[in-house]
Amino acid sequence: MTKSAYRARERAKTRRRRAQRKLDEAAAGKRGAGLWSAGRCARCGDQFTRHSTTAPTAFCSRRCRVRSGASLRRALRAGAEGHTVSRWRIHERDNWTCHICGDPVDRDATVPDLGAPVLDHVTPVARGGSHTEGNLRTAHFYCNSVKRDLIDGWSAVA
Repeated sequence: MTKSAYRARERAKTRRRRAQRKLDEAAAGKRGAGLWSAGRCARCGDQFTRHSTTAPTAFCSRRCRVRSGASLRRALRAGAEGHTVSRWRIHERDNWTCHICGDPVDRDATVPDLGAPVLDHVTPVARGGSHTEGNLRTAHFYCNSVKRDLIDGWSAVA
C-alpha cells in the first residue's frame, strides 16, 4: 500500500469516527442546540434538511446562499430595485418552458450547456427593469445570451 493510499484510508476512518461520535451525542441529547430547517432550496430546488446554530435557512448549502446573494447584489449595483428571488419557484411557475422560444428547458443541465435553465429579466436591469419575480422568466441559456439586453429586438419564434 502506498503512503498516500494509507493516509487517505486513515482520514476516512477519522471522518467515520467523528460522524459516529456526533450521531451518538445527538441520540443522547447532548447535541442539537440550534435550529433544523427542511424544505426545497430557493436557488437549486433540491430537497434539504440542515442544522443551523443561528437561524432557519431557505438554502441547501452555503454555495447556494452565496450565489443567490450575488445575483441580488449585481442587480442592486446596476440600480435595480429588487429582493431575493426563488429560481426554483420561477421555473415551476413557468412550467420549465423558455419564454423566448417556447421550448422546454433541460432541468438537469447547467450553464454553459445551451439548454440550461436560467432566469431572464423581461425588462433588462440595464434598461431600468427590476430584480423581482414579476420581471423574471425562465429561458434557455442560449436564448437569453442571444437576447442580451434587448427588450423587443429578438425572438426565436418566427
